[in-house]
Amino acid sequence: MEIYSDWLIGLTALLIALCGVAALGWGWLPSWRRRAIVRPRLFGWAQLTNAAALVVHLVGDLLIQDPYVRSTVTMSGAWVLVLGCLLNVQSVRPPRNRWSHTTSRALIHPGAGAGLSESTSAEVQVRHENGF
Repeated sequence: MEIYSDWLIGLTALLIALCGVAALGWGWLPSWRRRAIVRPRLFGWAQLTNAAALVVHLVGDLLIQDPYVRSTVTMSGAWVLVLGCLLNVQSVRPPRNRWSHTTSRALIHPGAGAGLSESTSAEVQVRHENGF
């Protein structure tokens, strides 16, 4: 790999690691991700895992001369990157769709998903079933 791309990967790993430390230590999230992330600590661990994967890739590319060991190290870095991506997916809020729990209850029982308590929505459900 070119030395310029190695510096770029190293700088990217540093920025991702700083973002992960900020999320773990202070709960800080990038402004473009604040709305979607519901688990900032898990997001921080995901960022640190992604940064570690990039560092493992750099170590395999820069320091190891044997091609078989180099491919093993870089592939292990790729698997660590997959693990970081899975952690990142788990830290994000699931998208709201029309079949979510509150929406489906509101479609089946009118008024049940309108911010009512469980006992009130149960009463609405009984009234609806009895025709009241």
